[in-house]
Amino acid sequence: MDIITTIEYITGSSFRHIRTSTSKLFCASLVLLGVLVYLNGAALFAQQFSEHASATPVTLKPTASSATMTPQPVAQQPDTTPQAATAISTSVCTPATYALPGALDLIGTSGLTETVEPTQTYSIYGVNGAELRQQIQACAPRERSGDAVAEFTAQTGYYLSWQYDYAMRGDGLCTVANPRVGLHVAMILPDWQPSTDADRSLVTKWRTFIENLTVHENGHVNLDREYARQMFADLQSFPASSCDTIQQSVNAIMQNNIVRLNIANDQYDAATNHGATQGAVIPQ
Repeated sequence: MDIITTIEYITGSSFRHIRTSTSKLFCASLVLLGVLVYLNGAALFAQQFSEHASATPVTLKPTASSATMTPQPVAQQPDTTPQAATAISTSVCTPATYALPGALDLIGTSGLTETVEPTQTYSIYGVNGAELRQQIQACAPRERSGDAVAEFTAQTGYYLSWQYDYAMRGDGLCTVANPRVGLHVAMILPDWQPSTDADRSLVTKWRTFIENLTVHENGHVNLDREYARQMFADLQSFPASSCDTIQQSVNAIMQNNIVRLNIANDQYDAATNHGATQGAVIPQ
């Protein structure tokens, strides 16, 4: 039986910020072993946050029948040119504040920890589809801080982090022990506040739209959960390795899972046309 001679505590996570139409990678550099002492060992960290700015693009009407992003013929589409703001006949919305997910505290936990926050909403007003679309443009979360109007209706973000101990055996190899993975998810959707003179058929259409939009966003959440489970399984099954390279090897596997997750989310948006094929099309 091998004798454990050393135990080190490793904490990690990976940071990446993506949007539906563009993606950016921000990965914090790994801190060298021994630079940051934590508990009885060394702590390494990077941070991984991702947003899926998904669902119906506000400024165009996507096809609801195709599983690709091919637009409808021009003759069948409404004018997709963003229009200058015009007077709204009802209340004016307030730009959304989206509380982003952060790293979960995994100290004292074991296994996989998932936290999916209650759905956040931002209120919009209007008596017809044009006003709803205009208010979403004005008050949905922005893709970039300088954007004049919002491009997407809803956003779902995740933050994945991981921690583990590793032990040095008598043969000089190290093994992963007590792996922990944390998944934190936050979603924001529009919340229409219809006035008494709103078209009743529009109310029904909006309710259906939100139901379908929620289905689409939950698809992203399910992917996030799937890859969090995979990351935990990879930590559990990580083979005995050189103590000099174990943290780099583990982080390489974790980062590969992150890349695959982000690709899966992009492919999901492409296959559903950002929810349009699931019926998440803003009512007209």
